[in-house]
Amino acid sequence: MGIQLGNGNEARSNQGTGAAHLSEIADDLRANLGFHDKLYDSAVAGIAAVDYVYEKAFDRELPDVLRLSVETRPVPDTKAIAEEGLDILMGSVNLIGIIVISRNGYESLINPGHLGLIKNRDLARRFQQYKNQYDDVRDTAGDVFRPFRNDSVLANYKYGVSVFGERPVEEIIERTRNHAEFAAYLRSAREWGIVHAVFLDD
Repeated sequence: MGIQLGNGNEARSNQGTGAAHLSEIADDLRANLGFHDKLYDSAVAGIAAVDYVYEKAFDRELPDVLRLSVETRPVPDTKAIAEEGLDILMGSVNLIGIIVISRNGYESLINPGHLGLIKNRDLARRFQQYKNQYDDVRDTAGDVFRPFRNDSVLANYKYGVSVFGERPVEEIIERTRNHAEFAAYLRSAREWGIVHAVFLDD
């Protein structure tokens, strides 16, 4: 009887611990949804800015799909650039947010080896998939997006373009039309923005 009581108490304790972990993870995911929207919107704003400049500079629309090595992904829907945003387009191009997502609940579940307390194995598997995808997005942001942005910001100085400074949009259009390097930078920034948005969606 003593063993049975002990086992019952342990099971109730584990159930309570598992429920606490699930509650913490739910809080993390709610916070992540709000942060996701900001990151996604910043990526889409950069795409829209480049689309605007290319249409004005070259009188053509850029493709509505991004062809990667093994797949093709659609370009996210964008909104028209507001008139008051035209002279700060380069901020939209350069300042794509980098992902910093809370996963304290997941870490508190994994670090003490409590994943087995989640009786729904499909749910546990999906937690692990989410964590792995998060790591992929974070690593890509740090290893690819950030270095590209940093190098591009320095390269833009020779064109008199600052990340934060206001610049008449006509000047950006003229530089794009007359400087192939600058046009290529904008096109690449757009493509990285699409990749960023795709990763966030996934």
